[in-house]
Amino acid sequence: MMWLFAALLAISNPQEARMKTTLENGVQVYVAQKKGLPITQVYLVVMAGSIYDPSGKEGLANLTTALLDEGTKHRTEEEIALEIEKIGGRIYLNTGAYYTSMSLTVLSPYTDIGLDVIADMLQNSIFPEERVEKERDRVLSGIKDQLSDPNSVLDREFIKAVYAGHPLGHPENGYLNTVESITREDIVQFYQTYYRPERTYLVFVSDLEPEEALKKVKKYFGTWTVEGSGPGDVKIPDPQPIQGFHVKVFHMPVNQVFVAFGHLGPLRKNPDYNKIRLMNYILGGGGFASRMMQKVRVEKGFAYGVSTGFRPGVFLPGYFRSTTETKVESAHEAIPLMFEVIREMQEEGPTDQELSDAKSYYEGSIPRMTETYSQYARALLEEMLYGLPQNFWLKDVEEIKTLTREDVIEASRKYIDLNNLVMVLVADTSKFDLKKLKFPHADISIEIPY
Repeated sequence: MMWLFAALLAISNPQEARMKTTLENGVQVYVAQKKGLPITQVYLVVMAGSIYDPSGKEGLANLTTALLDEGTKHRTEEEIALEIEKIGGRIYLNTGAYYTSMSLTVLSPYTDIGLDVIADMLQNSIFPEERVEKERDRVLSGIKDQLSDPNSVLDREFIKAVYAGHPLGHPENGYLNTVESITREDIVQFYQTYYRPERTYLVFVSDLEPEEALKKVKKYFGTWTVEGSGPGDVKIPDPQPIQGFHVKVFHMPVNQVFVAFGHLGPLRKNPDYNKIRLMNYILGGGGFASRMMQKVRVEKGFAYGVSTGFRPGVFLPGYFRSTTETKVESAHEAIPLMFEVIREMQEEGPTDQELSDAKSYYEGSIPRMTETYSQYARALLEEMLYGLPQNFWLKDVEEIKTLTREDVIEASRKYIDLNNLVMVLVADTSKFDLKKLKFPHADISIEIPY
């Protein structure tokens, strides 16, 4: 395994192949050289995610992002697509809770063409009215599809319940009534307010020398300016932790019971993060290697899949979630068993073999997170956004190797609270008897998916 670490260190020496700076207009830039293939990978992030959606306009950030490639002051939608297609490049757009992201992949000789296109999309989008209407219809159709899918309903309603009343709680693509109310004027205002150089992070990984790469970044993004003062330092309050045990049942005509329970979780930069993920791999994050899968599926046959996971937050709390899909007849036994497996971890901890296997997994998997140009760029983006130390992936491996059984027990007790959580169930309430849940202290409500 040490040869892999050595190889990774060779591409991770900041003095050899990296450069981090902030342009005069505020764009934060990280350029890095990765030799081997003539590829340029760019990840560009603007702090314009769904948490900035105005109340009643949920889905606005997502709709704005989706329209960035629908025409600019200099290019039509067709010209954008054709220009990238001719050079064999790829552009992806995505809206997350915290930020909007744009990725570009091209061969190095075509780097300037690719940068010119995404810079134009970012800085000069015009949001044609006819494209707004078409994209709005597409989003509405997607939401309707989600509302007919129990897994999608489970995901949407769990997030909503965990972040009750908080901007993190609404789905990134919004609700039917809020998306229907969004106008072109709303989109233009959101774009002008949040799409600004001082709210932008750019990671550039290629076989080019960092100095050359930085010159290209400055050429296409260094002169970007926006009128007005923007939103300033937007303060979004922390979500409130869940107090008590709450069960929300959403009625759908389905033949199984879809389950998710959990609560708020840690930030990615939490110093216990490696303890948490080692514990979670053993508990329910490691597929068939996890205790949850062995107990609930292999031994009892209650479910095809069962898992636990932590989604860390960027600058606001993330969440812990455990989920499964089980037959109506076995749900009353499967759900309590999931709780029992968690309590067992909190009381007894992992076996020596479980601890050894989990460490081996991370020793082998973490270094691979920088194998490709895309993976390396994502790792550097994580470093910037989450405030992580340089070469954090190597340091993570070294820390994980030192963790003990007591560390795992501590993490399970500290970051999983079975007394204060929300459980979301999607089920046919005419078939599923809630009285058999065996959680007498729970506050139970029955709702219809929105």
